[in-house]
Amino acid sequence: MKEKGLITAYKNRAKELLPILLVSVLWDKPVDENHFMDMNDTLWNEIISISGQHGVLALAFDAMLTLPTELQPSRIIRLQWFNMVCQVENFNERIYRVIFLLDKLFTDAHIPYMLLKGIGIASYYPVPEHRSSGDIDIFVPENAEKAIKIIKNAGAVPDHDTKRHCCLFINGVTVEIHRYCIGTKDRMLDKRYQIISKRLLKYPPHHILLQDHVIPVPPIMFDAWFLPMHLMHHFIYVGIGLRHLCDWIIFLRRYSEKIDKRIYAADMEYIHMMRITRAFGHILTEKLGLPADMFPIGLTNDIKEKNDARRIYENIMYGGNFGRHLRFSTNRKILKLPTKFTSLLRFADSQWKQQMVDPLSGIRVLIGGLFPNSH
Repeated sequence: MKEKGLITAYKNRAKELLPILLVSVLWDKPVDENHFMDMNDTLWNEIISISGQHGVLALAFDAMLTLPTELQPSRIIRLQWFNMVCQVENFNERIYRVIFLLDKLFTDAHIPYMLLKGIGIASYYPVPEHRSSGDIDIFVPENAEKAIKIIKNAGAVPDHDTKRHCCLFINGVTVEIHRYCIGTKDRMLDKRYQIISKRLLKYPPHHILLQDHVIPVPPIMFDAWFLPMHLMHHFIYVGIGLRHLCDWIIFLRRYSEKIDKRIYAADMEYIHMMRITRAFGHILTEKLGLPADMFPIGLTNDIKEKNDARRIYENIMYGGNFGRHLRFSTNRKILKLPTKFTSLLRFADSQWKQQMVDPLSGIRVLIGGLFPNSH
């Protein structure tokens, strides 16, 4: 029992220290040494484990290196950590090669496209290769079917196809070709999502430099809305990790002055996302160092906002990237529970999150799940 309590204490301490490391990377400043005076390798290993669960392993490594040598983990721990960082870099390099291949295929075929989130946001980090990536998301506003056919002819292996996107494998990398960018299970709100999305995509186009390639990405005003919407969509239905929050901060740090806050607030109000957006704003400012004036919506000291933020942050820290470390996810593997049972538990977990958007939204999603063909 005593040993179990000690393990829990290490986990909780590691969860407190990880955001402190991330603040160093996000804002280009040394780590506050005062928090790392009583470290040991067991605690460092716990930080490494949790940073991996949240998709920020390489970022935390960069921050650790800013500490004086005597406060860093032992040499063997540093080497083990470094090897994990190399794996992140190698996978990102593989992703780059696939992006450059897609860029050539689409450019030669005169098919306009945009690189969504992920690697596009990674280019804004101090060390882009240290932003952990999962897949490649490509939005093809027109000729999506032609684009899919072209990459199949280039050797891509189809995985699955939905109304929203087609998923394929290219050279060991997952690629999603999006017919539209974002949706929600709430049909009423989904119509509003599409209205906003189409309007914001009309803003001036934007590009990033990925190594020596110029790659098209969505307009700044679109990403200002889409990144948090994508993040909150995953939070409600699956779960998110600290990586998603870091992406949002990195984007705001670069472009907050170019966001029309009046339009942004009106759009969030239109889709009932103001309450949950403010809650996330408190997390970004209080846990990850974002100056309040960089957040596109004004924050208050309202106790309800603070409570929402606390509950959301606890859920994020507990579940990790895409909620993969929530207890019902790990228990399903251990107890071999049916996938449908786990889906039911996830649905139940999403309901309190739905209430932050719209008390009726959860009911509409429930009805839509029970009667998928109803309108």
